[in-house]
Amino acid sequence: MIHGLTTRSYFENQNVTVKRNSAIGGRKNDSMWKVWLWLQPVSYYVSSLFQEGGFGMSSQNEILERMFLPSGDSYGTSSFFAGRTGAGKTYLMTEMVNQALKAPKFKSTKFIYFSVKQEPYWDMPAFNNADALFQHLQKEQIGIFYPQNPEEYESELDDIIEMVFELQKENRKEGWSWTLILDDVNVLDGFSNTARPSKMNIKASVAGRSVGVKMVYILHRLGNIPRILNSSLNAGIITAISPMDNEYSKKVLSLDLETHYDSLNRNQYSWAFADVYTGDVSLFKAI
Repeated sequence: MIHGLTTRSYFENQNVTVKRNSAIGGRKNDSMWKVWLWLQPVSYYVSSLFQEGGFGMSSQNEILERMFLPSGDSYGTSSFFAGRTGAGKTYLMTEMVNQALKAPKFKSTKFIYFSVKQEPYWDMPAFNNADALFQHLQKEQIGIFYPQNPEEYESELDDIIEMVFELQKENRKEGWSWTLILDDVNVLDGFSNTARPSKMNIKASVAGRSVGVKMVYILHRLGNIPRILNSSLNAGIITAISPMDNEYSKKVLSLDLETHYDSLNRNQYSWAFADVYTGDVSLFKAI
C-alpha cells in the first residue's frame, strides 16, 4: 500500500502515440504490454518509482537526468514541477531524488532542497543557517534548508546560490555538480510571468549549466514561471493543474496539455512528463 492505495499502483504510459525519440520511448505491441503489466504481482509495481522491465531503466534514467542532472549539455538546463496544492508534487520529487541518488551518473551531484513549508520529506536534519548547511554537505550528498524567517527566504536563497557558484569556481576540478530544488517558488516576489526574479536566480537558471549548477522549480501554476526563464527550461513534471494553464502552456511553452487535463485532475497523484524541447507530453498513473 502506498499513500492509501490498495490497487495496483504502477506507472503506465497513457499516450495514444509516443514519438520514438521522446524521453519515454515506445512499445510496438501496446495492448499485449498492458496485459503483461496487469498479470504482474503487486510487489512488482511498488518495487521502485520506475519499474525495471516496465518502461525500462533507460527511460527511468533519462527522466531523472532531464529533471535533476547538471550535465553541462542542453539537457542540463532548469526543470520544473507544476501543479495545484496537494497534488503530490513534492512527494513525487522526493521519490525521484531518492532514485537519482542511487544512479551512477549522480554520484558527484550534491542536492539542496529549499522550502518554507518545513515538512519532513527526508529523515535528516534541516538547516536554517548557510554555514551549517555547507558543513553538512561536506560529508553528505543532500542537504535541506528551511529559512528561519519566511520573509527572508528570497535573500537567504540568493546567498546560498552565490555560495554554490563560488564553490564551483574554487573547486570545479573536484568534479562536483549541484542541483538546487526550490519549493514554493510562488512565494518569491519575482516568480510570476510578468515579474523578474532576483539576479542570482536568473544567473543560476541561465548560466548554471556551464558551471555544473541545475535549478529545479516547484510551483503551483505554469503561469508562475517568469518569462525570462522560459528559454532555460528543458523539461518538467506536471500534476493536477488549473484550466488556465492549458492555454498558457500551449502559447508560451508549446506544450499541449488539453489531452491529459481530465486524467491529471481526476486521477489523484497522476503526473505527466513534459519535454519542453519537443513538446511531447507523456502521462503516468500515480504511485
